[in-house]
Amino acid sequence: MSENLKGLCTRASYLGYFGSYGKKDYVEGLSDINVVAISEDKTLLLELASEGFSPVVLSKEQLEKLCKEGDPLCLYIMKSEPICGELPNVHFVKTEKSCERLGKAVIPLYVISLLAFFRGDEKSSLENSYRTLRTLIQWRSCIENYDIPLSAEEVEKNCELLGLNFCQTFRDLLLLRRFNAPLTLWSLDKIAEAISNFMKTVKASKIYEETKGDVFKISVEDNGFIIEKSNKEKVFIPFT
Repeated sequence: MSENLKGLCTRASYLGYFGSYGKKDYVEGLSDINVVAISEDKTLLLELASEGFSPVVLSKEQLEKLCKEGDPLCLYIMKSEPICGELPNVHFVKTEKSCERLGKAVIPLYVISLLAFFRGDEKSSLENSYRTLRTLIQWRSCIENYDIPLSAEEVEKNCELLGLNFCQTFRDLLLLRRFNAPLTLWSLDKIAEAISNFMKTVKASKIYEETKGDVFKISVEDNGFIIEKSNKEKVFIPFT
């Protein structure tokens, strides 16, 4: 795969894999293959996406800004696996925004996982459930003034270091990912319980109780879910 990407090296000062690809976290057929390009050529974004990658294309100045603002994406890029070129000499500065961005990502990731579960998209539900708990632990680590862990192994260690009561749930998700096994309502409820230690959420089983297996449509509000049943009745389930 690297050989195919090397043809783009003349258009970027740096090209590399970031995220799970090439590490123990990557699961074939489940994980995205994230690629970062440091370049002024924004057409690389569409070109890489058309090849099935999940790309980020940044100029040197944009990367420097991300790092100064403490965006966790900077950390991922700094620890990326090079394909060609060299990264600019940048330094990540952890700020209040670092923790804030991680915290704000938890509920949206959980919602994506829930919606994927109810529409039968097992892979998306599993991967986004993993991302939910990973981000939750990263957020707590950031809040407690520890480093922001990136790999699954680092996240698991930090969970134990922080004394969080849902480390086993995270390990269970890692096992499910390894075997690409489907989630259950019980698994999603355990994730909701983990989130509820710090912020409002709703259990998947509560949503399922309202649907009763009918044809339904779920929409998401800032403060909860709206379920439209087959008889047009609408039920609101707030984050509590």
